[in-house]
Amino acid sequence: MILLFILYFLFGSAFTFGKIALSYLSPILFIGVRMSLSGLVLLGYIFLKRPSECYIRPRDWGYFFLIMITNIYCAYNLEFWAMQYISAAKASLLYNLSPFVTALVSHILLHHRLTKKQWIGLMIGCIGLIPILTHQGILEQMSFHFGFISVPEFVMILSVFCAALGWIIMKKLMNRHSYSPVFINGVTMLSGGILSFITSLIFEEQTGLIVNSNWLVLGLSPLYSSWLIFVVSTGLLILVANIIGYNIYGYLLSHYSPTFISFAGFTTPLFTALLDWILLGEIVPTAFYFSCVILLGGLYLFYQDELIPQKR
Repeated sequence: MILLFILYFLFGSAFTFGKIALSYLSPILFIGVRMSLSGLVLLGYIFLKRPSECYIRPRDWGYFFLIMITNIYCAYNLEFWAMQYISAAKASLLYNLSPFVTALVSHILLHHRLTKKQWIGLMIGCIGLIPILTHQGILEQMSFHFGFISVPEFVMILSVFCAALGWIIMKKLMNRHSYSPVFINGVTMLSGGILSFITSLIFEEQTGLIVNSNWLVLGLSPLYSSWLIFVVSTGLLILVANIIGYNIYGYLLSHYSPTFISFAGFTTPLFTALLDWILLGEIVPTAFYFSCVILLGGLYLFYQDELIPQKR
């Protein structure tokens, strides 16, 4: 059980480390760096361990392309663009919509049936977002709004939809064509990172690493301090989210049901809020905790039939 909380502590830290990295590099360029490095690490591992798996059948290139576009390029670039304006804790909380969004996308595209209880849980989960969506920081208040939802919040939710669609396509590819998830992630991360580099060169102003004197380490100059903090935060992000977290998740699947592991993900925003306070000095508003409690209720109702064994 402790390992399960360690997993979501690591996933929660990814939002905080990502927020720190955004202080030094533009979002799309940062995704180019992160995904390219992550993809190279995963492909290097699979090439050394199981080189026979490093092959894509021509008929499957379309699946890999769709996963790269949805689950890597769109999901991560939209997420980190939005994180320029919203807190890491809020981004983590909005990503807790993933189980609901995945079920909804599966219902629409794959005609998976949702029970009445799941529909109620989904609606409660959506209602639970109202407190945190109505509490906005200065940058969010200055942006365009769709009703009470700011553009950064809308973009973050759109990122969740893209990720959910990507995971559904990835599961279909794995079930039908027996590709290793490490290989799929390696290919799509590397290609998504390269596409992000190209997008950054076209659309982002190339100013290099931003010098941030708010993080001075060991008396170093602001420039060296900025490089050090950027390298450390990016390295930790890749390590905990793309390598360690993935392996722990795979290990836990052999001991717990996927449903229980997904349900335990409600702790991720709480860990992110704690790290935001420790590392960034940011204190989440009371609305954050209201949303967490309501969202937890929705998640419990959504997963109840699978979490609690039925009497016979």
